[in-house]
Amino acid sequence: ANLEYEKVTHDGPVFQGDTIYSESEVLDVQESRSKPDRGNVYIESRGVNQRDEKILTLRRRFLVSKRPD
Repeated sequence: ANLEYEKVTHDGPVFQGDTIYSESEVLDVQESRSKPDRGNVYIESRGVNQRDEKILTLRRRFLVSKRPD
């Protein structure tokens, strides 16, 4: 479940025929205080085109199930 979006920037244009690539970096992981079987993950995602020009940057937090022990 998405919990929060922040710092969404459109860094460059996208044109028909462009090929879009993305990568994400995990910035933080925390156990949920209210649901012990889940955790909050904070990531930054970046999108680039085929010329490696940055077109989008965003940070978000989302809730995921934890791996069973």
